[in-house]
Amino acid sequence: MSVTAAGARGVAGLVADAERGEDTIIERHGRAVAAVISFQHFAELNNLRVDLTAAGLVLARELTDTGRRTDLDDAIVAFGFDRADLETELETDLETERETEAEVELEAEAEVDADIDIDIAAGREDSRA
Repeated sequence: MSVTAAGARGVAGLVADAERGEDTIIERHGRAVAAVISFQHFAELNNLRVDLTAAGLVLARELTDTGRRTDLDDAIVAFGFDRADLETELETDLETERETEAEVELEAEAEVDADIDIDIAAGREDSRA
């Protein structure tokens, strides 16, 4: 269906067709540029895409898998690291993150306390007026 014909059919008509299971291909200058399909059909196509992607990954793994496995410690050494150093670095990062989170919480509490103090002070001024 041409863009002009689709415009004449109207969105409501195209949606009604899709609800009845009729797919409509919209063409501009004889070239397909859009499709109006039901949501059910869209969901089916999307699920199929996900399944095909997963199948492709499985096939690629199957075709390239030599069966050789590398121990994590061997991989760490191969990349020039030391497991103990990495564990120490991780602990340091986690501790720093915990300290940062605690500081942010304290700052937020201080801001709330300051806002309460301002509200209390403002209330006192209102009662004096």
